[in-house]
Amino acid sequence: MVKIIETVADAIAIKLLNKNTIVTGKGNELHLYKRVDESIVEDVLNVKLRNKIHGIEYYNTNILLIYGEMEFILVQWKTDCDEFEEFYRAQLTDWISGAILLDNAQIALLTAHSVILRFQYDWKQKTCDLLERVTCADDKSTLYCTHLYGSLWDDLIIFSGNAFGELLIWQPSLIHINENKENLRNSFLLHRINAHNGVIFSIDYNAQSEILITTSDDRALKWWKVKKDKHNWSTSHLQSLASSYGHVARVFRGLIFMEGTEIYAVSVGEDSYLCLWLSSGELLFKRHQQYGAVIWNIAYDSDTRTVYTVGACGNLLAYDLKDLFKQHMKLLLKPKILSKNTTEYIAKIKFLNEHELLGITSNNRLIKMQSDRRDFADDQKCHVIEETINFKCTVMEIYKDSIALAGYKRLVILLYNEINQQFRRIYDAEILKSVIRSFIFFDSCKYLVCDDQGNCMLMRNKIKCFFDLPKSKEPWLTAGLLLHGEQILLISNRQGHVLLYKYNKEENIYNLKHNLKNIHGNLGATKLMPIFVNESKALVCSSGHKSCLNRILVDFQKYAMKLCTKDNIPVAWVDDVVQIFKHSPILLGFNDNHFVAWSKNYDFLLQIPCGGGHRCWDYVISKTDEKFITLAFIQNKEVVIYYRRLYNAALLLSPTAKKWHTSSCNVAEIYQQGDLNVNIAITGGEDNLIKIHNICEKGLKQKFELHNHISNIRTIRAVDVKDYELFIFSGGGRAQLSITRVNVQKNHREELINYTIRNSEQNRKQLTNNKYNYEPETRLMALDVLKIDDCQYKIYIGCSDGYVRLLYFKASDTPEIQQISQLFYNKCILQLQVIKEENCVIVGCTEGSLKFFNTALSECIYKIKHHQSGINALAVHHNAATRSVKMLSGGDDQAVCYTELGFSDDNQWKILNKFSRSIWHTAQVTAACILSNGLYGITGSLDQNIYKINLKNGEILESFHSCIADIKGVSCWHYKAKDHFLIYGCGYQVFCFDDYYFK
Repeated sequence: MVKIIETVADAIAIKLLNKNTIVTGKGNELHLYKRVDESIVEDVLNVKLRNKIHGIEYYNTNILLIYGEMEFILVQWKTDCDEFEEFYRAQLTDWISGAILLDNAQIALLTAHSVILRFQYDWKQKTCDLLERVTCADDKSTLYCTHLYGSLWDDLIIFSGNAFGELLIWQPSLIHINENKENLRNSFLLHRINAHNGVIFSIDYNAQSEILITTSDDRALKWWKVKKDKHNWSTSHLQSLASSYGHVARVFRGLIFMEGTEIYAVSVGEDSYLCLWLSSGELLFKRHQQYGAVIWNIAYDSDTRTVYTVGACGNLLAYDLKDLFKQHMKLLLKPKILSKNTTEYIAKIKFLNEHELLGITSNNRLIKMQSDRRDFADDQKCHVIEETINFKCTVMEIYKDSIALAGYKRLVILLYNEINQQFRRIYDAEILKSVIRSFIFFDSCKYLVCDDQGNCMLMRNKIKCFFDLPKSKEPWLTAGLLLHGEQILLISNRQGHVLLYKYNKEENIYNLKHNLKNIHGNLGATKLMPIFVNESKALVCSSGHKSCLNRILVDFQKYAMKLCTKDNIPVAWVDDVVQIFKHSPILLGFNDNHFVAWSKNYDFLLQIPCGGGHRCWDYVISKTDEKFITLAFIQNKEVVIYYRRLYNAALLLSPTAKKWHTSSCNVAEIYQQGDLNVNIAITGGEDNLIKIHNICEKGLKQKFELHNHISNIRTIRAVDVKDYELFIFSGGGRAQLSITRVNVQKNHREELINYTIRNSEQNRKQLTNNKYNYEPETRLMALDVLKIDDCQYKIYIGCSDGYVRLLYFKASDTPEIQQISQLFYNKCILQLQVIKEENCVIVGCTEGSLKFFNTALSECIYKIKHHQSGINALAVHHNAATRSVKMLSGGDDQAVCYTELGFSDDNQWKILNKFSRSIWHTAQVTAACILSNGLYGITGSLDQNIYKINLKNGEILESFHSCIADIKGVSCWHYKAKDHFLIYGCGYQVFCFDDYYFK
């Protein structure tokens, strides 16, 4: 028997049973979520379909109807012990488009071709009998969505949508009996409305407001008013009210609800956004809700005003809408002391503390505004500070109780006493040669100043140190960081460079030692933050005006920097970082015209419209347990203030989300160091990401990601370096090869090589026959690595342009890579594996043959025909003791082929065992692996059937049907005395078998 350890797949169905209980369909499994205290606990129920669960219906008699594809089951919920017991299961001959539980212990199922079936069930007798079958006689198009409304069969109304954008409405109780066919009854459409310019994916109807909404792949949510007599739909009329556009991809689900007398709708879709709409069609709120994964469905709890979403990674995520229903008015601030002067306005603002705001006007007057944290308004207490600022202020910065004001050559520092509300000038001098553009506080007594000519001054405990930045068009700095006992100074400038300066004590000057160029845009970094620091080096994270975070390794001995990795983030402009959650810092910045707060664990926490990031702004976060943020910025010469909760309470309740690939996973590599208890799964997918996961008892737990690739990832190999350290070789689209050094204990990663494969004869103007010029769309389809020693490696790469290429990689302080040779195979390479002990390279391609080449790629030493067409999966097992090679493969021809090779007396390859099975799978075979003992194999196919095979006699030992669609491969590993397997594609399943089959 198979034991499913973990399933991560599409969660399409969701049903709210009560405010504390939710059930979802994750893949083919039914998952129960219970709200306990301040968290939501997940449990996997022993209720499954063969394929994915598409819908869940619930009736107040504690009966659940669960369906998917052509199958449905009836389940009784025993609320006293939270047990779910299946009492009936059946299979139809057509896909189920929609279902509903009716009064009088009846259910209705609508098929994808407009046939509705009415059943009578009895949970005590465990029966479900067909009462009648009604078909819609004037429409046989394939339905893509259905909404059934009514509690009795006589009142039941069917709303459905098809691929032509038509909204179809009919009532099955209005029937015409077909005398020629027994038990066949016909009904007819009441309405056929051209509603959308594409497939209709969802329909919802609210009887109280008589409003209907539809969503489609034309990216619209449409509102309709239903006009009818009380119970007479035959005379009904639909009027189009509004069209709502806010999604950038297909809208899969819309839900309508009422809050008081107001009508709202929420919608979700392929773009991973949750949108809240007013009935006028206006977009009220939009949030990135499922970490980039497709959102399939939603549910709304009117008691707690919480919306729940489920998506392609199986996660259940909640969001509290209570704050959105409140009237959040932005406060426009113009103190009365400025009202008489129509030309004077506040030009710069900063928060002194949680209750006080400091501004400087266009006439260089300092104004302090004091108020309750949320009520900055015109009637607040505010006054002009007596300290005279007789120069144009270009920079204002505040650190605790120190205020720095800078302008042309001059710097003024004020000290603020919050108790007596007094300001005291502690420093006033001309310090630089031109207009000061940058000021950075390290602490109250240490700060860095720079003018628009690149002249810098570092003040450390009243000791001044002057130095210059490199000459450029805008030579001033944007961020700074002191390291190594203030001996090292990192600076980012307006060219996007990061500069390393070393302190010369004798001359009291900082000298430029290293320049890391162009890692940020022209506006430079906004923040340099140390991740860890020791005596010899530091790892620094830099953020800026690009959607990425850079990790920079700083060497204190060599006074050099190295860019390790770039992590892509969905924030276009990161301006600050705050640490509120223990393991997930919050990034504050701007996206388009919104101020945003983003966390890796919780996605976007806050979005406030502000007009964009090119303006003076500041914020303060409350010190209470409920973290509120007060945001102030200047827009149209007015100070605008928002006061909001920094995070949504419902987000923190949700179970820890699985950060799986948001698109299909193409490859998985297992890496183990048994003596160190290192068990790692490395996966790569169509989302251009490499994810590193810990393998644990309950499945996979993500450690971190690599953002090295610009296109999809097709192949990965992991090679030992030393304890806890490995090289990850990865390749994919755009002919890109990436080599990354990873320490799995410290979670440190450093990209050593990012190399584009090119044809070695590309420089020749005319290529001879059988020579193919490099194309930028070449894909690296398969690779393997031959380790020469700890520093030298040979990389064999099979490419889509028909070449097998051999590269040499040297892992030194300055990593080197070069192409040694290439072999033109003349077919797209699909599989490649190296057997080091036999000095050979096995290559499989689209013609179905497996060829053995020597490691120099100069000679084909053996060839065997395995398939009639492309080889999609290849597993190789080498037994060094017997010098035998076992090969299990799957192909486009739907066949599973196995060959065992050995050596004859004259040292030539010979076949020891062979079989081919073409009837096991009914679709392309895309997954194959051989267990470490070499006795058993696993195969998987697009038909989602998984087989366990005895490789000696070619018999199936066990099989099961996986809910994972578009299977791309299978990996195996030995963990805690048992063989475990990972089947992956659109999601993944971790499973194992009873030991009986492997004895």
